[in-house]
Amino acid sequence: MNQLIPAEFHGTPVRIIDREGQKWLAAEEIGRCLGYDAANARKGVLKLYERHGDEFTEADTFVVKLTANSRGNPNTRIFSDTGCIKLGFFASTPRAKEFRAWASRVLAGGQAQGYPVAALRQDLALARELGGLRDQVRAQNEMILALYGRVDTAQRGHIRAVTRLLGLEKRQARRERIETALRMEAAGIPREEIVRATGMSFGLLRAHVFRARRDGRLPGHGGREGGAQ
Repeated sequence: MNQLIPAEFHGTPVRIIDREGQKWLAAEEIGRCLGYDAANARKGVLKLYERHGDEFTEADTFVVKLTANSRGNPNTRIFSDTGCIKLGFFASTPRAKEFRAWASRVLAGGQAQGYPVAALRQDLALARELGGLRDQVRAQNEMILALYGRVDTAQRGHIRAVTRLLGLEKRQARRERIETALRMEAAGIPREEIVRATGMSFGLLRAHVFRARRDGRLPGHGGREGGAQ
């Protein structure tokens, strides 16, 4: 059952959704915290989410039915602490940095206390780097589309080669995320924290760990699986 917890972010009233012990925020609440106009707070956050949808997992956001939705539509997209932090990185408003810090402190609460501070900083830096790489790829793709209208056939071959290179860079970033998850698994970090840090789903993490063990890149279970998800 969902419960609403009143809170405040720099003078802005916030209703935190307590869902089975984990804290979430609705898109409209996040938009007001980030400084969007009240009439466009929900729409602004949803547009931000849609532009960066490939960076979010089911651990970051999903849609629930909230009978207390003031707009009358019970279907509401909500975001966890990791989802809010990602939105804070992608937003360009003056409040974005403070909102990220507030989300990691207020929404994560006790769930984040056992995670090493250095690792958290590293993962946030990785999220920022991946976001920047994605924006760079998008900008370069737009440039490529514009060039297509002005170049001859011979030059188009070169542009296709550049496009393939950009795809390789994106795949390299994905491989680095997988290697980070495997190193955390080998170090004995709980899988809940690995999921939160890398943005992977539990199913995808289990698949990568299975293949790594099968290929001899990770040791055997060692009794760990009993407490993993």
